[in-house]
Amino acid sequence: MLVIGLDLGRKSRHKAVVLDDMQKQVFSRQVASTTGDLERLLTAARRHSSGGEIHVVMEATGMSWLVPTEFFENAGCRVYRMKADKAADFRRYLSKHTKTDEVDAASLARMRFVESDALEEVHLRDRDRFILKQLIKQREDFLADAVRYRSRLKDLLDSFIPGLSGLSNRLVEKRKFRSVLEKLCNLPWVQTMGRKRFHRYVGRRDADLKEGDVDRIYDACVDALALHDEAYVDFDVLQGQVANYAEAVTFAEARVDELTQEIETAYAVTDADQILKSIPGVGELTAAYAEAYLAPIERFPDEKSVDSWAGVIPRTSASGQMQRKGLRMSKAGPPALRRVLYLAADVARRDDPQLAALYRREMVDKGNPHTKAVVACMRRLLHRIVRVMRDRRRYELRDLEGGPVDKHTARQMISAELQVPPEVRKRLTQRTEASLRMPSKAVRRTPQRSLS
Repeated sequence: MLVIGLDLGRKSRHKAVVLDDMQKQVFSRQVASTTGDLERLLTAARRHSSGGEIHVVMEATGMSWLVPTEFFENAGCRVYRMKADKAADFRRYLSKHTKTDEVDAASLARMRFVESDALEEVHLRDRDRFILKQLIKQREDFLADAVRYRSRLKDLLDSFIPGLSGLSNRLVEKRKFRSVLEKLCNLPWVQTMGRKRFHRYVGRRDADLKEGDVDRIYDACVDALALHDEAYVDFDVLQGQVANYAEAVTFAEARVDELTQEIETAYAVTDADQILKSIPGVGELTAAYAEAYLAPIERFPDEKSVDSWAGVIPRTSASGQMQRKGLRMSKAGPPALRRVLYLAADVARRDDPQLAALYRREMVDKGNPHTKAVVACMRRLLHRIVRVMRDRRRYELRDLEGGPVDKHTARQMISAELQVPPEVRKRLTQRTEASLRMPSKAVRRTPQRSLS
């Protein structure tokens, strides 16, 4: 076996280092993402391999990995990418020592021997799933933009109109209110309109506000105008800033909606029978994410390997006979997949008696908070998705004894027998909030020093 470590360059040529099965360097050279360079590299490697397998290891550097991956996969090689979180630690380690492109490439190749768990094999042979994954990545980018711009809008409103604190989040979320929001920070304009005209102005936008919200908004604007010095705050500039962010949020949300429709259409191509949707809590979006990230499911030998890849297992910390328990999740896999699985699990526990029993056991018997209980359900839901994908048959809803049950009966059973008592939920919520307010041990142990 030969291993090619490929240190990718975005604007420069790639550096390739070839190691044999004894981890000794065979040769190294610079290559570009062209057919000629890659063919010469592969021919030279095969000349030294004596017919053995050739593995290629690289990092996910932008999209520079795509062309080499396509070439080597079509040539029958096995291609691996380093996991993103471990790649960052790997880079940080190398930067402390001698760091050159050749050292980086050789280190990547050695990862195939010393820590194969840090690598994930790349499969690009399925065109439809590749398209689905690219659509999902676009959606995630626009979703992150929408969240960031909404947060910025909320900060602007809270900073310049303090009376809107607690209400600003709802105002930013309402799309119909954005046309009002674009002019709201021009406080002199709001005061000039007067309360009645402002009521009529907001009413024409059909913003679906709660009773009393319009009066509160108007009073907050008038009060904020009295606080600010017009010699210091330019309300026209502020209004333009808010309008730009509101427009950016609207655009990002519109793209998210469009991409969601495209993802659902692409998912229907990859899973014509849509068997994943037979699992409680799994809708088209969650099914599409699972299909894009987990397929082909045959690359995972069992559920434990899927848990490790998706990052839904606790971190490991052991030394000698001591082993720490109760650690956080490793979060080694794609965050987008974990997010949709968490939301799906929170829905599924309301429809599936077995997940409802697990959720209740985590909170009532073990004393875990809501988030940790949902994470336990998320892991069980992931196992069900894997089994359905592997067996290619629809999921059957079961009761606690394993007998088949319909959705209506399952919900009645959950409502009657598997609810978490309100006093338990309240106690765990208060305990969680208290732990968040408590300073860490490192802070508590820091001695108080006198300023003198």
